[in-house]
Amino acid sequence: MIGYPIAIAQITDTRAMIELKQKKFEAAAATAEEAARLYLEFGTAPDALAMLEIAAEAWRKAGEDSRARECDSRARELTAV
Repeated sequence: MIGYPIAIAQITDTRAMIELKQKKFEAAAATAEEAARLYLEFGTAPDALAMLEIAAEAWRKAGEDSRARECDSRARELTAV
């Protein structure tokens, strides 16, 4: 990713929020997880944590409780650092 990685993470974050608002829960969850990954690459753990929380919420709304728990676990790992 050459150029503006934080901008790409923020755009991905925005896409996740739009998908969540549109009730596209699986897409929102996957996009939020991608945003979290990008934020972690850039070193902004608080933003990654927020996206993992959004991903967990979206997975729950999609009926994917196990995937939501995975996001919760990853979020807890970030807060423990």
